[in-house]
Amino acid sequence: MLRWRILTAAVLAPLFLAVVWLTPSPFVAVVFALIVALGAWEWARIIGLSVTASVGYVAVLLILIGFGAIYLTYAQAPWLALAVGSLWWVAAFARVFRFGAGNDARLSNGEAIGMGYAVLWFAWLSLSYLHGASVDGAFWITYLFVLVWGADVGRTSLGGPSASISWRLR
Repeated sequence: MLRWRILTAAVLAPLFLAVVWLTPSPFVAVVFALIVALGAWEWARIIGLSVTASVGYVAVLLILIGFGAIYLTYAQAPWLALAVGSLWWVAAFARVFRFGAGNDARLSNGEAIGMGYAVLWFAWLSLSYLHGASVDGAFWITYLFVLVWGADVGRTSLGGPSASISWRLR
């Protein structure tokens, strides 16, 4: 398992960094959209959607990303969408925190579907905006991903929880 992770990282990390540092922001946004589409497919399968429903789930997310691209192109204040996304994360944190208090941790199908859309769409919007809005955008995206990759490697090498997650839906 670790061998495959290292081989994958050795190939994908330089490719990812080349895209972030050497290509224009619209291309980076498309690459991020493809990565987010893969994440949507995985999320749809985790929450138990059928293959047909999973394809529809990814298609709807890509439509939302298309609207997000239009928004980023023409909006006077892209911060509004980012502020809404931040508020959503605060609400999600409150919900997760409530799970620790002995409450029922199950999600309804609608909650799980909506959660996936919110997480994936706002992640795409934020990364795409960050890359295009700042001269240092590539640096900050690299910094973020190095932190995430490091945390993932550390969690795995120290015997942390498995990457597989099971969700109980009502």
